Amino acid sequence: MRDAEDKANRYENFYIPKMKETRKFQKEVYNELEKIRQDAELLPSMFRAEAVFRKECKKEKDEAVDKMAVAMKQHNKLVNERDDLKNELERKQRLAIQAIAARGNMKSHLDEEKKKNDDANRKIAELKNEIVEAGKEVMKYKKKHDEMFESVSGLNSRIEELEQHKIHLLEKLKGFVSKF
Repeated sequence: MRDAEDKANRYENFYIPKMKETRKFQKEVYNELEKIRQDAELLPSMFRAEAVFRKECKKEKDEAVDKMAVAMKQHNKLVNERDDLKNELERKQRLAIQAIAARGNMKSHLDEEKKKNDDANRKIAELKNEIVEAGKEVMKYKKKHDEMFESVSGLNSRIEELEQHKIHLLEKLKGFVSKF
């Protein structure tokens, strides 16, 4: 009986607690195994989701690269346009400066020519006055000439008259002298 009691004690103190512990471990192992199974069932969907995610990421990356290439082209185009506009602005500024300088030169030439024109107009006015004065003098001298001509004509006719009178007197004198 002692054997049976030892056996029963052993069962109760050693085997049953070990068995309970083993069942507890089995339950834990079973739970872990269930978790692994569930995880294993999730893995293909996770891998598929990961593959889809990678494809989407690659697609987004490719789209981003394409957008970046387009943006770089646009940027380069805008930089070229900006440079062209800067060059055009500089060219227009140079032309404006040249135009201002040419305008200044033209203004100075115009002022000089205007002064020459004014001087020429003054000279023309002076010459017109001189012509008028000369015309007056011509008229004055013409009048004097006419007066002198009339005077000379009058004197010539008087001389002629006197000559005629002289001839007449000489003839009378000859007539008197021939009578004596």
